[in-house]
Amino acid sequence: MRAARRRGTFTRYLIPEAPVRSRCRWLQTGVAVAALLLVAGPADAHDLFLRLERWRVAPGATVTIRLMNGAFKVNEAPVEGSRVRDLSIVSPAGRLKQDTTGWGYRADSSTTFPVRTGRPGTYVIGVSLAAKDLVMKSPRDFMKYIRDEGLDAIVAARTAAKLTNTPAKERYEKHVKLLLQVGDSVQGAISTPLGYPAEIVPLDNPYAAEHATGRRIAPGRATSIRVRAMVDGAPAPGEALFVGGITPDGARIPVRRINTDAKGEAMIPLSGRGSRWIKFIHMAAAPTEGVDYHSKWATLTFGWQ
Repeated sequence: MRAARRRGTFTRYLIPEAPVRSRCRWLQTGVAVAALLLVAGPADAHDLFLRLERWRVAPGATVTIRLMNGAFKVNEAPVEGSRVRDLSIVSPAGRLKQDTTGWGYRADSSTTFPVRTGRPGTYVIGVSLAAKDLVMKSPRDFMKYIRDEGLDAIVAARTAAKLTNTPAKERYEKHVKLLLQVGDSVQGAISTPLGYPAEIVPLDNPYAAEHATGRRIAPGRATSIRVRAMVDGAPAPGEALFVGGITPDGARIPVRRINTDAKGEAMIPLSGRGSRWIKFIHMAAAPTEGVDYHSKWATLTFGWQ
C-alpha cells in the first residue's frame, strides 16, 4: 500500500485493501473552541459511514443499509463480517444486537445488511469494528493526514519532538452510527450512548427539528442540532468535528469544521435537503501498545429532507 502525490491529489492510506484519493484542504477562519471552519475540498475520504437511500420509511418496512468504506459517495473496499464486534439496532422497543449472517456485497463492493423496522420512532443503527494496525512509511503523508483531520495536538507534539521525518505506526478502529426515521413519531433513545470507544451522540433529534420547521424544509431554511463527541465513555472536549454530506441530486455539501466545547458538545448547522454526516478522529500516543498512536474514529449519518 502506498501514498502518492499526483497533480495536486493525495492518495489516502488508511484502507489497506484499496487506497482512496482525496483533495482535502481546509481554510481555518478562527482558533477559538467551538469555532466554525469551512473546509475547501472533501474531508470524507478513508472513512467509514452507514448510508441509506431513504431516511424515512413506514413502520414494518425492511431497509438495506450500506456500509461505505472509503468515502460517503464512493466505496473502496468491502468490510468483512469477522471485523465486526458490535452490530446494534436501537428502536423505541429497546436495543437489539444482531450478527452479520445477513451481510451481502453490492457490485461496488460496499457491504450491505437488512434492518426490519417495527414501531414508529427514530432508530439508531450502530456498527463497531475491531482495531487494525498500519505502518505509515512516508512521514510526509502521515503529517498531512493528521493535519487534514484536525489532530492539532498530535501535529504539535511531533513537531516539538522533531518526529516530522519519522515513520509512524498507528492502531486504528472505526465506529459508525445512523439515524433512521420510522413513521411520524420521533420517540427513541437516540441520546443514549452505545458504549463504543468513540461515538457521536445526538442530543437533539434532527427529524424532530425537521417536524418543527414544517416537515418539508424550504430551500435555505436553516436550523441546528446539538451533538456530543465521546471517547471511552466520557465527553471529549476540543475534538475537531467535520460536517458534510450530499444533496438529493448528489452534489457535495461544503465541509465544515466545528470544535467541541468544554463539555464535548457542538452545534451542527443544517440547511437545505440531503444526506448528512458528522465525523471525528481521536488520536493519542500509545507506546505501551506496541504502536506510536492509537486512533478511534466515529461517524454519524442522517437525512435532512
